[in-house]
Amino acid sequence: MCSEPAASHEFMLYLHRAKLTELVTNTRYYYQISGSNTVHQFMSSPQPSADHAFTFLAFGDMGDPVHPAAKSPGAASTVLRLQEEVDSPHNPTDLILHVGDISYANGNPGIWDSFMDSIEPVASAVPYMVAIGNHEYGYSKGSGSVIDPSGAPGPYQPSWGNFGPDSEGECGVMTARRFHMPQQQKPAETRDNAPFWYGFDYGSVHFTVISTEHDLSRGSTQYRWLEAELAAVDRCVTPWLVVLLHRPMYVVYPHKSNREVAEHIRGNIEQLMRQYKVDLTVAGHVHSYYRTCAVYDEHCISEDSYADNRRHHACDSGDCEHGTVNFVIGSAGRKLSEVERGQETWVSSAIREWGYGRFTVQGSETMLVEFVSSETGEVLDDVVVTATAARRDMC
Repeated sequence: MCSEPAASHEFMLYLHRAKLTELVTNTRYYYQISGSNTVHQFMSSPQPSADHAFTFLAFGDMGDPVHPAAKSPGAASTVLRLQEEVDSPHNPTDLILHVGDISYANGNPGIWDSFMDSIEPVASAVPYMVAIGNHEYGYSKGSGSVIDPSGAPGPYQPSWGNFGPDSEGECGVMTARRFHMPQQQKPAETRDNAPFWYGFDYGSVHFTVISTEHDLSRGSTQYRWLEAELAAVDRCVTPWLVVLLHRPMYVVYPHKSNREVAEHIRGNIEQLMRQYKVDLTVAGHVHSYYRTCAVYDEHCISEDSYADNRRHHACDSGDCEHGTVNFVIGSAGRKLSEVERGQETWVSSAIREWGYGRFTVQGSETMLVEFVSSETGEVLDDVVVTATAARRDMC
């Protein structure tokens, strides 16, 4: 670990990794761990295709459902719902995205073990992709024996941000060792740095994962990577472009310090995201659910409309400026945050309940997004995101 108190924990950890190669796309495989009687199965990823329909789940800030030190009272309900979604006979989920604040182990290896046990029923069956959050990475410079696995010379602590030692010294070590995310072969100056920043295709969607715990300012290593990453997406093959990050670009009241961080994130990358017509973002960090209109620079480029009894985000005029719909789903388990009344005009919906997002990609131009209650399974909010004219013109 990079610093105290995590660096003082004495433990021995054996992690085994198996890399499967030459898999046939969209094929069911069965596997068994040596010494176990359990036979697991998974479906290999589909070939990237513009019209491929599929379902993924996304959320942040879940935590371990068992260990009381994780302080995640809603996690147990969420874990059960995730398993129901994966095992569903009608519309099983294909992919799970956990956008930071994963286990809340905060340097305690026992909590990590408990968390991994809790997600095994789903993570053994579908891809479980992660982004880095402050409770995985934030640390103070210390005397730990492990070098920061992101390659950074030290913690990211700008004067304007609320970046502190939230991982209790883990500095991303436990996440990097336990979650091996894809690392694409690219030139050195734009190489992926998984699990901190990386990209991957799934069906009709390209997912770009960034770290809000590292420098995103223009000219930084991550910014240069992000610019090259977005520019390389073939929107004729993967028309949907989704950015995953832990700290949101838009923050509701009353979260003053998080709002200031969001302003800096927007100032650094929102123009880039507009240039490459990012359809939506998924973030956590704020422990509630809310979503924005299709927005740029705090201005809605469209209002909610209604069709087929569902809300729609769309901009069908060729004169429309492109906006990104931002989903904040930091409500998977940790103690919930307050959301004040009388929010900014860009807030389309806000709900203070434990839950997760269900995203149904219906083809190249529409995606149904539902916020599902972890406790009841009820859909509490839904919206259809429709590709803007500007995005459709990318192909």
